[in-house]
Amino acid sequence: MHKIRQVELLLLAGIFLMPHASAVEPDLLTRHLIGERVAEYAYRWDAKDAPEFSQLFASDAVLEWVIGGVPEAQKVQGRENIEAYATQAHQKRLANRQSRHHFTNLVFKELSSQSALTEHMFLVTHQLPDEPLRLMSAGIYRIQWVYQDDQWLIKHRTLFVDR
Repeated sequence: MHKIRQVELLLLAGIFLMPHASAVEPDLLTRHLIGERVAEYAYRWDAKDAPEFSQLFASDAVLEWVIGGVPEAQKVQGRENIEAYATQAHQKRLANRQSRHHFTNLVFKELSSQSALTEHMFLVTHQLPDEPLRLMSAGIYRIQWVYQDDQWLIKHRTLFVDR
């Protein structure tokens, strides 16, 4: 009983010594909201929903790829072009397969009330009908975020694919 009381007192003291919740909550809320957007990225792409996928991006957003340390010449710029890119990928390259994006280890490199820079690791699997699951790629997503229109949007996405 005596030890329980000591623990209660330490917890209570910690609460009073903590910064005010209002100073902590915006940062935690922003991290949560961006984390949700990262999950939506995977779900919308894997559901082959190009219009909804494109809504995760700012109107002037950029997609780029770095494959095995070498930047690709291809870049996609603008929400409309991102939607067109996704539509084409879903209808052609991914038409007969189910892709799954597995994201983990989200870290915040920079964070303010209007912008953020995150990185997270990924694995992508594909599965053809009646075939086993295959690992397709792995690497890191680096995303620059911007807070616009009361939501967090992707401003610049760089995909670093391992080789």
